[in-house]
Amino acid sequence: MRDLIDSLHSYDLPRYFVMVDDCKQMRSLETTLKFPDGCRPVSVQHPKHRWPEKSARSRKGKGICAAVQTAMQWIAQHAQQDVKFVLKLDTDALVIAPFADKITKFFDEHPAVGNIGAYEFTPNGDPRDISKNGATVEALYCFPNVTSRVKSWFVNDDRSTIREHIHMAIDHGYVFGEHCLGGAYAVNIELLKRMLVYGYLNDESLWLSIDCPEDVMMGMYTKAAGMQMKGYVADDEAFGVRHKGLPDILPRLIERGFSVIHSTKDYGHLTEAQVREFFKQKRVESLSRAG
Repeated sequence: MRDLIDSLHSYDLPRYFVMVDDCKQMRSLETTLKFPDGCRPVSVQHPKHRWPEKSARSRKGKGICAAVQTAMQWIAQHAQQDVKFVLKLDTDALVIAPFADKITKFFDEHPAVGNIGAYEFTPNGDPRDISKNGATVEALYCFPNVTSRVKSWFVNDDRSTIREHIHMAIDHGYVFGEHCLGGAYAVNIELLKRMLVYGYLNDESLWLSIDCPEDVMMGMYTKAAGMQMKGYVADDEAFGVRHKGLPDILPRLIERGFSVIHSTKDYGHLTEAQVREFFKQKRVESLSRAG
């Protein structure tokens, strides 16, 4: 986390840094992590501590969808009007070059796009397989049997609400499972504003017991809000990201002009510490030249 934050403000100064903390006791980020002047750090509590009865039903998902919803809700409600986008990062992502101008320019030129990253293709041009994720969402949407369908007529539970949201996405052309890879992606602030208005951020516990990747959830909500997803993984674009490992050798990631990479922890014969040290030295060299 410390290295990620250092990489973040070495190249761009974020207005806010919002972290969902899964610790039971709320912690102040300012006392444990270093932030530059002008960046407001915000720690929001993981919703599993407020709704333990729902969290107990979660098996594989660990409530990650609810965690991301909580962060997006805070941003939608509190971010100042001049905020243009949200950069979502896993802790095994890393910033290796400036990103803000690229992403802002893209959203300015494509106002109907709500989510960008590794969408249909990887940075090396390979098609992304979303079939497993599609099956996950389809299972959430479809009734497993007649009894559950009849029950839905009388009981408006979390699953019914999620089903309604998926139905709205389908009405906007949603394909089950489509999404931008969750290691690192950017969200147009307009998407969060729409999600707030349409009630998609009303209840942080809604997805708490649902076993679904958070990026898949956000892909569905992008379409439910009437917006689109686009790939932004070509050379000189923002995202050099893969599900596991990195899309190229370390020097080439810089040469190809990526701003954000993922995943630092699964890269070939190098350890995560070695990958991070390589890019840390590049940051030091960049700052020395700038000085």
